[in-house]
Amino acid sequence: MNKDIEKFKRVYERLREQLGIESSEEHPFQEVISELEEATKDRDDKRAEERMRRLQRSKREYFRKVDPNSRSLRERIFTQDSQTHERPFIEKKKKELELQFRQIMRDEPLNAVVRYRYGYFQMEELNYSKAVRYFEEAQRINKKLNCTLPLSEAQQVKVHMYIGFCGGQLLKSSLEELSKSDKNFEMLDTEGRTMGKALLMLMNEREQYFAIVNGEKHTISLTEYLRYKDNLDEKCLLISEVEGPTFLKLGEWQSKTFTPAYSKLTHLILQNANKRGVTTVPDIQTAVEGRYTLSTIERNIRRINEYMHEDRTDYNSLFTVDRTNPEVPKIKLVPENYIYIYREANEFDFTPLNIDEEE
Repeated sequence: MNKDIEKFKRVYERLREQLGIESSEEHPFQEVISELEEATKDRDDKRAEERMRRLQRSKREYFRKVDPNSRSLRERIFTQDSQTHERPFIEKKKKELELQFRQIMRDEPLNAVVRYRYGYFQMEELNYSKAVRYFEEAQRINKKLNCTLPLSEAQQVKVHMYIGFCGGQLLKSSLEELSKSDKNFEMLDTEGRTMGKALLMLMNEREQYFAIVNGEKHTISLTEYLRYKDNLDEKCLLISEVEGPTFLKLGEWQSKTFTPAYSKLTHLILQNANKRGVTTVPDIQTAVEGRYTLSTIERNIRRINEYMHEDRTDYNSLFTVDRTNPEVPKIKLVPENYIYIYREANEFDFTPLNIDEEE
């Protein structure tokens, strides 16, 4: 239909030139073209919706046959030495489903949802690198103004989660393969970084921390933490909780480690602070179930401030207490240029999860 419209337009242009019709002049031909374009768009949208519905039906049929409640069954089916008599049928269904995906992606290059779903399909098939590729492609297309089928708000959030999951699986696989090797890495010839440093980079990625940089929260790896710690300038205060008790670092200067009680109070204040580095005394009292009075908090803050750099007047206090409103005194983080790094939790409460639910 689109090709027919293009032919119609070319014929109209030739007639317009022959009959001397100005391009700005209204003409019945132009109305016909507009109506055809609108009808074609409606038809293409309906066709795209129907193709996506057929794709979803094919996915459901495929996963029902594979049994989405059994990850081990799926791995057994797609292992090369599998003897199951159903394997040829399932392989056939898999190829048909992939063909549907590829046809829609080829015909609809600005369809973000189909790439998101293909990434999810590849993740289900344990093809994590390919899954990340299509998840990221869905993100890239979704940002375009002419995206024909954009991601929903939920999909825009989940795509980040799925990329992180796939990255974790790739990391685990790399560590497993390395653990099988009996080679002495340090004895191997190499260019660039030493084998030991390359291995350390990989191992460090297992450790993930959170960093609040001047009020903005980020996720960082151990490698990034060490880079922060070693390369901070004299104007940025590092507040670290990841090596044990809290300590402060400013350029080459580093404080003593805090006592457990002062580490806990510092943690509570920074965790409850807003983007401007402000929290309230009642918030802290609620967090400790009323065990701290205002005078106790003020006394402990004075002692925490004693850990600060004695020779730097611009960094001689970590917190101040503002009693302007006596009913709701505020606690404020004094440094404006800082990085606070911490672990979210040392232990995780694992919840059973069926990752094979339909997407």
